Amino acid sequence: MAKAQPRPIRGVTRRGFLCSASAAAFVLANGAHRAAGDSPKLRLACRLASYGKFEAVAWTHLPSIGIKYLFLNVPPSDQVDSTMERLASHDLKPLVMRGAADLSNPTSVDELATQLVTCKQMGVAYMFLSPNHGHATAEVAWDALRAARDAAAEAFRGDSVSVP
Repeated sequence: MAKAQPRPIRGVTRRGFLCSASAAAFVLANGAHRAAGDSPKLRLACRLASYGKFEAVAWTHLPSIGIKYLFLNVPPSDQVDSTMERLASHDLKPLVMRGAADLSNPTSVDELATQLVTCKQMGVAYMFLSPNHGHATAEVAWDALRAARDAAAEAFRGDSVSVP
């Protein structure tokens, strides 16, 4: 049986769009870590969500097996301090944060800008974004990603920013 081929969105497949969008997901270059004096080195981060319903256990389990870095969701602005305190109490550092955006929503770029500021505030130079684009056309989604790129450059002004 022949495998169904993905339908292109004006020459770009959904998978291609999502892969490109993810790549454009604000892989913010080592600016924050280098500014903090860390030498460039390999770091292993574990995604908290991988623990599923046992996520609460991850906070103590990961340090016990030598993991020092986390991949976690960008916390709401009012939870940044408590998240930083929790990280410090377990001797963990955020390395990557997962942003959330529905590019069909007109406020998505503003929401991403807030998340980028939170990343910078928490010393995180990498935001992973796998955006939804709901009912938006490819053009609207691409325009939103370009605006988000500009928001990233603004949030990290003075730091090295690498956004496709």
